[in-house]
Order: sequence, then structure tokens, then C-alpha cells
Amino acid sequence: MKPEAKFVGEMKAMAAFMGMRVEIVPDPQNITAENRKHNREKKRPFDFVLIAPDHVYCIEAKVAYNQQMEHQKVTMFLINLVRPCYFVVRKKTTKTKGTEYIIEQSKKVIKSFDTCEEMLEHFKKGV
Repeated sequence: MKPEAKFVGEMKAMAAFMGMRVEIVPDPQNITAENRKHNREKKRPFDFVLIAPDHVYCIEAKVAYNQQMEHQKVTMFLINLVRPCYFVVRKKTTKTKGTEYIIEQSKKVIKSFDTCEEMLEHFKKGV
């Protein structure tokens, strides 16, 4: 299982425990290892929708220093023009800080947290 998929699973389990819901956005077409390179623009715009009691967020999960694809950057820009609710959440492990969870929007760090639970609590309260 890829690190980002594990991270999404961790957030999904924690969100359910905290009274929120994660709805994973499926790929719009069946993408295999053979056709993945040629179908990047047809991939999903973000990983999942996080539904909190009073808020709904579009979330792209990243691990370490992975970057968004170009179509995801465009989607973030367009969604945030209407309502700033598209965020990149990043799980990063370093030798000095250990594991930290970071909320980013348009390449700007909004806030960082020590645990996934703290980060989701921040979304629950409203970013």
C-alpha cells in the first residue's frame, strides 16, 4: 500500500472516531500501471471530501515532500475562488521534529500539528 493511501486510511479512521466523515473520490476512469502516464489529466482532482459537522473540505493528502500534479493545482485555484475549502494535508517525518501534520493552501502553510487528531480537530472547528 502506498504511503499516501495509508495516510488517507489513518485520517478516515480518526475522522470517524471524531464524528466526521471521509468520502474518497474515485478515479473517473480505470487507470492501470500501463495507461497511468497518459491519463494524468483525467485523474481525480483531490483525494477525499472531509465532512465535519459545520464544514465540508476538499482534501489532497501528501506524504513527505510529494507535490500536487498540475491539474490538482488548477482545481485548487478554481475551488478556492468560489470558497476557500481546498486544502493539502501533509504528513512529514523529520529527525528533529518527528512526525508532523501540516495543513497547506496554495503552497502556504496554514498550521502544523503533532498528531492527526489535533489536525482533524482544527478542521472540525473550522479552518
